[in-house]
Amino acid sequence: MFRKMKTRKRLAALITLITLFAFSGVMTVVTAAQEASLVSATLTTDKESYDEGENVNIALTVKNGNIYGIDKVKSEIGLPDGLTLKKGELTDGEYTLAAGQSRSNEITAYIEKVSKPGDTTDPVNPGNPETDGSLCSLWLTLSILSGGTLAVLGIKKKCGKRIFSLFLCAVISLTALPTDAFADEVIMPNASGSVTASKEITVNGAKKTITAEVTYNENKS
Repeated sequence: MFRKMKTRKRLAALITLITLFAFSGVMTVVTAAQEASLVSATLTTDKESYDEGENVNIALTVKNGNIYGIDKVKSEIGLPDGLTLKKGELTDGEYTLAAGQSRSNEITAYIEKVSKPGDTTDPVNPGNPETDGSLCSLWLTLSILSGGTLAVLGIKKKCGKRIFSLFLCAVISLTALPTDAFADEVIMPNASGSVTASKEITVNGAKKTITAEVTYNENKS
C-alpha cells in the first residue's frame, strides 16, 4: 500500500511538472506575442547642440505597430526650462491610427535663456519609448526550470524514456505554435495604453531633455 501511495505521489508530482512546463511555455508565447504588438513614440530634433537664441525643430512620431487599430490617440510634448513654444501645438489629438500607420507632430521652440554649464533640467523620470518590465522572461524561466526538472527525472528514473518522451512532445507542441496565435485573445478590446519618449539636447554645454507622452485606446473592432 505504501508503495502504491508513493507511486501516486510521484505520478502527481510528475503531472504537476508537466502541467507547469506546458502552461509556462504557452504563457511565454502569449506574452511575447502581446509585447511584440507595440505603439511606439519617437522624438527627434534637427540638431543635437544649440546656442542661445536658436530655434529647435522638434518632431514627435507616433506609430501603431499593432495588428489592430487604436483610437482616441492623444500626444503631448513637454519642453524643459529655457525653451518656449514658437510654432505649432504641444498637444495633438484625438485621432485614430490603423494598423501600421504613423502620425507626426512638428513644432518649433525658441531658446530664450541658457542654463549654467553642468546645470541640467532633466525631469526625474523622462521615460523611454518602451513599455513596462516584461513578463515574458518570468514565464520563460519557469518553463526552463520545469523542463529541466523533467529532463533530470527522465535520466535518473527507470521510467525515464517515457518521461523524456512526454517532455519532448510538449516542447515540439510549443515550438509549433505561431508567435501571434494568441494575440487577439490576450489583448482586450478598447483597453487603454500609454507610451513615453524623451530626447536629450545640449544648450551651451548644458543638457536638457524634451519629453513626450502618448495615450490611446486599443480597438480591434
